[in-house]
Amino acid sequence: MGASITEVAQGDGSLVRIISGVNLDDPRGLAANGADLWVSNEGNDTVTELSAAHGTLVRTLEGSVYGFKGPLGIAEDAGGRLWVTNASSNSVSEVEASTGAFIRSIQVANVANSIPTAVATDGTSVWVALEQSNTVTEIDGSTGSVTLSEAGSTYGFNAPTEIAANASTVWVGSGGVVTALDASTGALRYRKSDGQYPDEICFGLAVVGPYLWDLAWQDKPVLVETDGATGRVLRRIQGPADGLNAPLSIASGLGRIWVGNYGAHTITELNGSSGRLIAVIQLPRGALHPRELASDGRHLWLANTNSVSEMSEFTGKTIRIIKSTRLGDGDTDEIVGSSTDVFATGEVTKKITEISTASGAVVRIFHGAPSWWHRVLTANANGIWVITGSYALVEYSATSGAVRAMLDGAALGFDGPTAAAVSGGQVWVANYDGDSVTEIPAG
Repeated sequence: MGASITEVAQGDGSLVRIISGVNLDDPRGLAANGADLWVSNEGNDTVTELSAAHGTLVRTLEGSVYGFKGPLGIAEDAGGRLWVTNASSNSVSEVEASTGAFIRSIQVANVANSIPTAVATDGTSVWVALEQSNTVTEIDGSTGSVTLSEAGSTYGFNAPTEIAANASTVWVGSGGVVTALDASTGALRYRKSDGQYPDEICFGLAVVGPYLWDLAWQDKPVLVETDGATGRVLRRIQGPADGLNAPLSIASGLGRIWVGNYGAHTITELNGSSGRLIAVIQLPRGALHPRELASDGRHLWLANTNSVSEMSEFTGKTIRIIKSTRLGDGDTDEIVGSSTDVFATGEVTKKITEISTASGAVVRIFHGAPSWWHRVLTANANGIWVITGSYALVEYSATSGAVRAMLDGAALGFDGPTAAAVSGGQVWVANYDGDSVTEIPAG
């Protein structure tokens, strides 16, 4: 299937839904806050924002506007700003999360091809790991100025690729070594290997209360739990008994540790304190190869090879699988939901698919006239509104699929319409070229 989003429950990993047609292209980084999910797309230099509640597309942030060049790591700070690392430009982009407004692009390295990869926030500062220059950079979260760059033999960074932080400590995963820094001063607290495999490669760090979990590899994967304050190794988890099979990602949520097993299409769920195995969750067909994880405290989000998956963390019971394959050949396929149904449209094929939100079953598929290229879609329980490539506004009955009206969008003030919503008896259309919003009575 094409690029998509999959939702899975964090309680036992049951699949909630699979969402596609939301501008994903080689998704690499995830950030979630319970209301929204942000996905960095290395393949097309964009960041996709989705509604965590509905899985619908909120907006796509384009690299040409936001300075994304090979976006990898993404994190949201306590002030509601997004920070995105750009591997191809030695920079970090800062974005206002609530509005999607671009704030600035910050150069974090003077050495070519330093490759900033991972990013984390401690509540005040933003910390960035630069893989090729063996450096960790601190950015002032208020001003965007680079306040500190740590490198050299004291820290011993060796291709740092992972970073985690809380209010007091910053942990950097670098080869088989974890380095802890004081979050206030940047001073070295400790630098420790787990003592068994010094040539391990760090694939992820996660924090559960006072415990730090390090996902590493040498000949085979190992999950190491340490005392986050001292670096003392508490336990090592390794082997097929815990379902570790080519794991590439790790996240924490609800006092648990979640490990994405790329090779087995599974998620390993562990108690975040004791390391006790809770479950090995087999991902359903379509939610394949998890390589990045994020938790928002309610859902676990997975960035897969060519999709993003969402799991509910409470019940874990399989509710449904809704596979929405691309309905056209273009890049502007749309999917929206009403109180009873989900409607999806294809740009080129011009067909509208109606899916029941209760059962996940396809209710029907109906078509517009051959000349009506579908550009923008919105719907409620009574009507479906489509803006075509010629800016015509077509209104369909949500019950019969019949065309109720077709209006001239130019006469309505459409100027590069890119999004629409229906609320309060009105249809609202966002005009990209005109920097405006058009209001039209619904019906």
